Amino acid sequence: MMGEVLGAFGGARRSMDDDFDPYSKWLGVRDARRPPDHYALLGLEPQESDPDVIARAADQRMAHVRSFATGPRQALSQRILNELAAARVCLLEPQSKRRYDARLHEMVAPPVTSPATSHLAARSVDESPAVVDSEVESVSHAFRQRRRRSNRLLTVWLVMLVLVLGIGAVMLLLVQES
Repeated sequence: MMGEVLGAFGGARRSMDDDFDPYSKWLGVRDARRPPDHYALLGLEPQESDPDVIARAADQRMAHVRSFATGPRQALSQRILNELAAARVCLLEPQSKRRYDARLHEMVAPPVTSPATSHLAARSVDESPAVVDSEVESVSHAFRQRRRRSNRLLTVWLVMLVLVLGIGAVMLLLVQES
């Protein structure tokens, strides 16, 4: 859509000619940071650790956003679905979650600095990206690789099924001719 402007990882942002905020309208995210962190995106409490709660929240949100996939904002819904999937994978994989949580903590509570370097710590949290781009990209890449492997495995099974059915049909024809 013309009015969609993407963040560093494809985070949907509002533009001048389109006041639609999918995070607020579709997901109820009231936090002003765009794109929101994974916890806010999934509607979770910060640092949520229960994998069942994380998976359920992600599945519910993804199902809701999928309902907009055939509407006028289908490209935007796909981007939000990708962000939800990346958040889900990141928060459900223990090592990725630890790294993500540590980086979020660093962004919220910057390290104590000396007066000589205090100007470097003067950045506000709002100026920092809400989502750690490298983390999201690596998780998204891993998610895509798993999906590709799954698709290849399905293709192999389908080819094997067709071969078995073909051999069975040939054998049936030979038996009927005898």
